[in-house]
Amino acid sequence: DPVADQTWGVGPFAVVAVSDAGLLVGLVSDTPDVCSVSGSMVTVLHVGTCTVTASQPGDGVVAAAVPVSRSFQVVPLAQVITVSPVSDVTIGSGPVSVSATSSAGLWVDVVVDPGSAGVCSILAGVVTAWSVGTCSLTASQAGTGDISPATPVTITIHINPVEQSITFGEPLDMSYGGAAQDLTA
Repeated sequence: DPVADQTWGVGPFAVVAVSDAGLLVGLVSDTPDVCSVSGSMVTVLHVGTCTVTASQPGDGVVAAAVPVSRSFQVVPLAQVITVSPVSDVTIGSGPVSVSATSSAGLWVDVVVDPGSAGVCSILAGVVTAWSVGTCSLTASQAGTGDISPATPVTITIHINPVEQSITFGEPLDMSYGGAAQDLTA
């Protein structure tokens, strides 16, 4: 029977090959860079085409069987980037941490988009706000030969101005022609 395509990272799985004479069938991998075989267990090693050949040499009474090969594809593991929520920040409130992880456990690179270069910077996952505006970051993971690239994720942080307030004390009662008062705000 055909073997279904497999995703890289799947654990070892059994394949079944039987002889109509009831003799033990041997299995070998014709593509040892992609998959290996031990007994009836196939282990996926890398992305590509895995070909397993079943053979039975006969036993002196029963003639050798014609070898039968089956191939299946080993496809890359898909990965997804997850970003922790990030709050808006106010200038001068201190740096903000950004955390992005890959479902495949690979390192995620987070960079400032070119249009936000004067608004913020990032170093080792810590964002520093430089001016009021929108800080756009991109989290990406390029993948490996066995793991597909992740879809990049955009992280948006609004950098707000420092709020200010004015306090203005009540002036003292004055009479016309009286001495001038100093007012402060």
